[in-house]
Amino acid sequence: MPGRVTGAPLRVHAFAAALLWLATGCQHVPSNRYGVQRLRLEGVEAMDPAALRACLATRERPAFGINLGSSSVPSCGVPPFDSGRLHLRLWRWPWTTWPTYDRAVFERDLQRIERWYRARGYYDARVVSAEFDPPVASNNDRTTGADGQPVCERGADDEGCRLRLSVSVEEGRPVTLARLRVVGDQSLAPRLRRRLRDAIELEEGARFDEALHDRSKRGILTTLHEDGFACASVHGRVTVTPRAHSAQVLYTLDAGPRARIGSIRVEGNEELPERAIRGAAYLRSGDRYHESALQDAQRAIFALGGLSSVEVVGRARRRQGAEDSDDPSACTGLVDVTIRVAPGRRTRIGLGAGIQSGVLEAQATQGETLNVAQWDLHLLAFYEHRNLLGGMRRLRIEDRPKLVFPAQFPGVRAADGDRGPRPGNTLSFEFRQPAFLEARTTLSFTTSWDLGPDPSFGFFRHDFDGRVGVRRRFLRDRLEVYGGVHGNVFRVPGGSDLASGGLRGNRSDYYLSFLEQFVALDLRDNPGRPRRGIYLSLGLQEAGFFMPSAWDYIRVLPEARGYIPLPLGMVLAGRFSVGALFIRHADAGLDAKSFALGPVRYRLRGGGPTSHRGFVAGFLGDSGAPAGPGESFDSEDGGLRRWLASVELRAPVTQDFGLVLFSDLGDVTQSKRFRFRHLNTAVGLGIRYQTPVGPLRFDVGWLVPGAGAVGGARPAQGKLVSLGFVRFPGAVHLTIGEAF
Repeated sequence: MPGRVTGAPLRVHAFAAALLWLATGCQHVPSNRYGVQRLRLEGVEAMDPAALRACLATRERPAFGINLGSSSVPSCGVPPFDSGRLHLRLWRWPWTTWPTYDRAVFERDLQRIERWYRARGYYDARVVSAEFDPPVASNNDRTTGADGQPVCERGADDEGCRLRLSVSVEEGRPVTLARLRVVGDQSLAPRLRRRLRDAIELEEGARFDEALHDRSKRGILTTLHEDGFACASVHGRVTVTPRAHSAQVLYTLDAGPRARIGSIRVEGNEELPERAIRGAAYLRSGDRYHESALQDAQRAIFALGGLSSVEVVGRARRRQGAEDSDDPSACTGLVDVTIRVAPGRRTRIGLGAGIQSGVLEAQATQGETLNVAQWDLHLLAFYEHRNLLGGMRRLRIEDRPKLVFPAQFPGVRAADGDRGPRPGNTLSFEFRQPAFLEARTTLSFTTSWDLGPDPSFGFFRHDFDGRVGVRRRFLRDRLEVYGGVHGNVFRVPGGSDLASGGLRGNRSDYYLSFLEQFVALDLRDNPGRPRRGIYLSLGLQEAGFFMPSAWDYIRVLPEARGYIPLPLGMVLAGRFSVGALFIRHADAGLDAKSFALGPVRYRLRGGGPTSHRGFVAGFLGDSGAPAGPGESFDSEDGGLRRWLASVELRAPVTQDFGLVLFSDLGDVTQSKRFRFRHLNTAVGLGIRYQTPVGPLRFDVGWLVPGAGAVGGARPAQGKLVSLGFVRFPGAVHLTIGEAF
C-alpha cells in the first residue's frame, strides 16, 4: 500500500512536467506580424511543387509529413523538377518557428514563379491570382491598422495573426527541343564522341530545361578533361521560337591539345614527409593528364591519415603573354599540379565510454561481419600517433574494459537464462605503414587480447589474435585486394567453468595459423546508400598445412550484391552468398565439436541483423551428422556449409525515414553438403532512420509456416518472439547500418 501512495504523486509530477515543457516550448506568431501557416500552389501539375517552393523566399510553417515517391529534399534550380512526389502533411510540432509574411518579398516571389517556369521551358506560364486569408493581409503585412487596433483575429494579445496564402498558376504549353547539334568533335575518336553524346542530358522531343542545358555543358567539359583535353572549351547556343513552342540547341567544342602532367608541387605539409605524399598521389611528370587521376590522388593522400584536408588541383600552362586567355590554342599541353594539404593532429589520447552490439570485427578482412548475440558496455582509453618516426606511419593502442551481456541488445541474460553479464577486457595494438614496397600499398600489423566470455558459448577464455598483411586499392578505389598471415590462440583458464551447463564440449584450447586473402569489386554508385550497381567479394583462408595449426582447412566465402533503382525513389536490393569450410585434418586432442566443425571463431554461422533476420545471431540451421556416440550438435555450434539469399524493397518516406520489405532465406549445416532444399524462409518489415553514422535499423523477421523447406526437408526451428499481444516464430533486430 505505501508503494501506491508514493507512486501516484510521481506520475502526477511527471505529467505536469511534460505539460510545462510543451507549454514553454510552443512557438507563437511574432507580435504585429502575420505568421505564414500555409502556402498553397494551385495549378502546379506538370512540375513538382516542392521543387518550386525551394526557390521561394516566402515559406509556410514546416510540418511533419510523408513524401511518397522521393526521399530527397529539393534544392532551388537542381533537377529533377517533375519527380512525381506526393506529399502527405500530417502535423506540425508546437515548437517549430513561425515564418513571417513580408509583402514586398511575396510580390517578388510571384515574379520568381514565372521566371522559374520559363527556366523549365514554360514560356507561357503566368501567375493568375494570389488569395489571402484573412483578405486584409493583401494590403498590409502588419496586423494593426493606422489606429493601432488589430485588423485580424489574434490567438492572444501579445501575438500576431495566422495567414493562409494561395497562389494559382497557369502552366501553359512547354517548349520542346526540336533539334540538338554538336560541332567541333569531328576530329575526336569515335568512342570519345559517344561519351560526349551520353553526357548531354537534353533529348530531342523532350521538354527544354535551362538547368539540364547547363549540366550538359558541364558534362561535356568534364568528359573532355577526363580524356586529357585540359584546355577544352564548350559553348552552347539556344534558339527558342515561343510561338512554335520549340527550341534548338547547338554545342560548339574546341578540344585543344591533349595534355600531360607538368610540374608537381606539394604545399602546406610542414613536418609531414613530402615523399610519402607524392608517393600516395601516384602522379608523374609526363604522364597523360586525366581529371579522375587528380581525384584519385586526393583520396589516396587523405587515406594516409594525419591530415585534416587535402586538395589536388591542376592548372593548364599557357603560352607567355596569354596566361589569362581562355583560347584553347594558347594551351601548351602541360598541366601543373598543386597538392595542398593541412596537417591534422599528430597525437591523440582519448578516454570515453560506449556500447557495442552484435559484431565480431575480426571477420571484416574476410568480407564478412559475424553477428553474435552479445553486446557490451565499455570504457575506452587509447593512444594514437599518425606520423610515427616520420613516413606517415600510424600507431594505435587501445584498451576496453567492459561488461558483456550474453544476449541480443538490449537483453541482459542469455536465451537459456543461465548466463548473465560478465566482466571482460580487450587490449589491441595496430601499426600501419603506408607506401610499403610501392606508393599505394599499405602494410598493417594488428594484434589483440580478448579476456571475457566467448561470444557464442559464454564460457570464460583468453583469445589472442594477430594479423600482418598488405592492402592495395585499384581502379579509383573500386577494387580492393588484401593478403596476409593470421594467427589465433584460444585458451580456457583451468577450473573456470563459469557456465558449466553452457560449455557443451566446446572448450578445447587450440592454436591456429592461416593465410588469408580478400578481394572486393565495388561498382555501386554510393557505398553508404547505394541505388544502383553491384558489389562482388571473395574471402579465402588456408589454415595449417605447412604452418603450425590444430587444423588444416580451407575456408571460402564468395558473395554478390546488386541494386536496381525503381520509380518513386525506391530501390530493389539483393544478395546471395555461400560459405564452405573444408577440414582436411584436425588434432586428435580436440573436443568432438571442435574436431568436426573447426575453430569456434571461424565456423560458419547464420542469423542476425546482417544475415538471416528470421533468426537471432548464430541460430540459423540445425544439426547435421553427430560426431560420435552420445554426441549431438546444435545450430549455435556453427557449421561447415552455409548459403544465404536476401531481397529488399527499400522505400523512402521522408529524407531521413524509410521502410523496407524484405525476405531472407538460407541454411547452415554441419554436414559436408549444401542443403538448398532447407529454405528457412522469413519475411519482414524494417524501419530506417538516417543518422550521421548510418541508418538506425529496426527489423522484424517472421518465419513463414510451410515455407521453411521443400522436398521433405526439415526446416530449422526459430524462437518465439513477443510483440505486445502477438507471439510468432522469428526475431527482432535493432542495430545501426544496412543489412547489406
